[in-house]
Amino acid sequence: MKSVFALILLGSILILQNRVEPVYSVRVSGDVSDFIYENGKLYVATMQASIEFIDLASKKKLNRIVFNKITDFQENEINPRVYSIDKLPGKNKILAVLQASNGYQDVYLIENNQKTKIKGAFKDRLMIKRAKFITGDTVLLGLFSDEIILWSISKKKQIYKKQISSSSLSDYTLDKSRKLIITCDESGASYLISAETGNTIVKFEGEIKDRAFSVDYQNLTFISGGKDRNVAVYFLQGRKSYSIKSDFFVLSVALSPSGKLGAYTGNETGDVIVFNIKTKQKLYTLAGQNENISKIYFIDEKTIITSSNNEFIKVWKLN
Repeated sequence: MKSVFALILLGSILILQNRVEPVYSVRVSGDVSDFIYENGKLYVATMQASIEFIDLASKKKLNRIVFNKITDFQENEINPRVYSIDKLPGKNKILAVLQASNGYQDVYLIENNQKTKIKGAFKDRLMIKRAKFITGDTVLLGLFSDEIILWSISKKKQIYKKQISSSSLSDYTLDKSRKLIITCDESGASYLISAETGNTIVKFEGEIKDRAFSVDYQNLTFISGGKDRNVAVYFLQGRKSYSIKSDFFVLSVALSPSGKLGAYTGNETGDVIVFNIKTKQKLYTLAGQNENISKIYFIDEKTIITSSNNEFIKVWKLN
């Protein structure tokens, strides 16, 4: 009887040890839709027409870009939502996908605090999910229709437009070289695509049976999460794919820079589960977000940033 009690007590202690609380949080002026991290700074997109620059060391705002109001379908003035952002590494260039008055989305280039619309969606009736730099002059537009467009900023025209599948696009990411595109869609499938040509290299499927919500890629490994509560892990070389089960829709996923750790939304209260990619062992529970997670990001192997459907970004440290 004593040995049983000891085992239960030990299990409880391990659970408590692996439960991680945020070390601090940063508040912005609206619900967070997206963020980018680079060299100690956060660039945060909000649902209230702003992009805010934050120094994580001091937790102070360095700058704030605000977009003009738009009119909705009832001719009311509203603040446009900034749906997604991207930053060209090492350069003072930011891309933003914004809500437009006509129900579509516009793409803006922000450089030295100057905002320039590089792609207006109304003319072409484009429903743009996300935009990312491929080079300093080329931008990849991911459309809800599961099409991708490579757009030249200087020439103001598309280089290619490719249909990935007949499903709707959920998310896409790039590798560090920005030469590979990894997408996931409503069918649960994921695609590895050449950024240069837009052609599909490999299709991955079978681990997620319903809509995939998000995808991340690091070091020849990528992870995706689905509506069927599955977390899919795929390898480009040497290992067989697998899936693990979550207790809730897997709205967001992430990989550490080495690709050795994965993270996913674990339940409806916003807890994030961190696990070992090789062994599938659950290592930590990040507790305290209390909202559905909108993004998870590993700064390094020990530091994680999360955002949710509110104005707070939280920073976590693993033991």
